[in-house]
Amino acid sequence: HRVLLFFGTIDWRKGLDVLMDAFAQLPAGYRLIIAGGQPVRIKDTPTYREWYNKLSARMASHPGIQTFGFIPDEDIARLFSAADMVVLPYVIPQRVSAVLNQAASYELPFIGSEAFAGHADPLALCKATAEDLAAKIAWSFDGHLEDLRNYARFYKKEHAWERSAEILAATYAELMQDRPNQA
Repeated sequence: HRVLLFFGTIDWRKGLDVLMDAFAQLPAGYRLIIAGGQPVRIKDTPTYREWYNKLSARMASHPGIQTFGFIPDEDIARLFSAADMVVLPYVIPQRVSAVLNQAASYELPFIGSEAFAGHADPLALCKATAEDLAAKIAWSFDGHLEDLRNYARFYKKEHAWERSAEILAATYAELMQDRPNQA
């Protein structure tokens, strides 16, 4: 099986329903692991309950989908090691994603929606539609998984704390250089 992982808060903004529609379009041989808790702030609202209940019924009815709730920190590495690729089908633009950073930290290939445009290489992105996501998943496993793994390694290096500190220090030095000397 080719194992896909959706990890994080189960929230409509993260596009899990889009991923499930895409998953239904994939040929046999794929498995989807969904792991994450419900958002505390909205989990008891009627709108969220209705959305989540429909989604839960869909998840339970598909034999290729395995669901977990909240994952304790000590089990996260094992969960990521069980996956071939992380999928981030977010429907709302993202500036930062802990899940994307986590996937990269494990050097695990990832694909995401254009919600990450400007923050991830277009190689790893597609439109947040079921058709485009299914095509990107199939493309990934059709000889491009190692390209995506190499990109995850690059992303990990470029977004490491050390690299962030270097960029911040260089920016600060540049700002201070342009500042008139004040006595």
